[in-house]
Amino acid sequence: MNSSPLSYDSSKSVLKHMEANKRFLLASRCSSIRRADRATPLNIDTFSYSDKSFKVNNTEYKIGVYKKYLNGAETPPQAREDNDAGGADYELDQYGFVDFCEENTPTPGDIDLRKYYFKDWIIDQDDSLIPFFEDDLMENRNNFAALKAVGFKNVEEENKLNNDIKNAVAVLQRFYSRRDGLPVPFKSYIQLTITTANGEPYIERLEYNKKLHEAVKYLTGKFIGNRLHPVAIGYFCAYGELMRFPVGLRMDVKSLVVSNIHNVQEILPPLLTNTVQRVHAVVESAGDFECEIVKNAEILDLQDGISVIDPSIVINLTNLKANLILWRWTVEDFMEVVRNWVEVVEKKVGTSYKFTIILEESVTQPLIESIKEQYEEAKEVGVLYVLCMFLA
Repeated sequence: MNSSPLSYDSSKSVLKHMEANKRFLLASRCSSIRRADRATPLNIDTFSYSDKSFKVNNTEYKIGVYKKYLNGAETPPQAREDNDAGGADYELDQYGFVDFCEENTPTPGDIDLRKYYFKDWIIDQDDSLIPFFEDDLMENRNNFAALKAVGFKNVEEENKLNNDIKNAVAVLQRFYSRRDGLPVPFKSYIQLTITTANGEPYIERLEYNKKLHEAVKYLTGKFIGNRLHPVAIGYFCAYGELMRFPVGLRMDVKSLVVSNIHNVQEILPPLLTNTVQRVHAVVESAGDFECEIVKNAEILDLQDGISVIDPSIVINLTNLKANLILWRWTVEDFMEVVRNWVEVVEKKVGTSYKFTIILEESVTQPLIESIKEQYEEAKEVGVLYVLCMFLA
């Protein structure tokens, strides 16, 4: 039975309602729909980024360096552990040494939300360390022989010491290979691991001829770059990472989860095509409340990281809703806010503020008693204490 392919407009209608990861997969395997895919609005429920990986909804895409040992050579325990985790998340040179070249360098399109980093981070990998590692290996071998003679306490002790020896041999091997021009017993690959909600991973390995950050940038560009419409994202988790993104990325973000409000305020807005409705953050300074992203959000979910949220800040909030986790407030601090909102400030209809109090019962109980005593309309609802404000 012959079937006609979908028209361009029909393809767009189908793609519009397809889950994001399924669209990525379909577009990667079916070149005929790629133009329609780029022209159709893309909706993502949640997007989060971590070092060398990112997660779209419930699917994680991770890039790492996989070591395949050759000619029947045993894979050292540390390399096996890295391989099982999707590959090492750092660059390796031809001998297997860690290579931080370009690791911390942003490229066009990247979003750098790091609060600080070691720009010239250097690991000592000089040949002068060879005697140290040789002594360490000899000591481990002597300990193993001595314990074997008298009997190990348990299998775990024997395995740990044996693994330490194998890892030490692997470390020395790369020093010897570099010093003496010897071939290494492994071949490195770039590995892409795609893990879905059911936990079943899909693994693809390619020649290691591209930097890890270049591979991540290639993936984000392939999935969310070069689109006609801004990418709509329900929850965008922007932690303190160097996010490898394509040039020209535009996003329509509803809820923003951040770890450094000032960095986000300075760097992220040019990519946003809308006002973020909801902001989740840990407050690090009173100045965070002056950021437009916080001031303009309809809903705030804030945690007082270092006790900088005082009553005057809360009183002057203009957001429609706020969920605040507070530390070290006194009964008078809370009562100052309550009196101001109930007796002075006229709030808009729909205004709602919820406080989660991390305090000793010696403070919370007197607070509840003070509210009950001064405001008869206050009600206890389950674990919540509700006080309606006189609204405009």
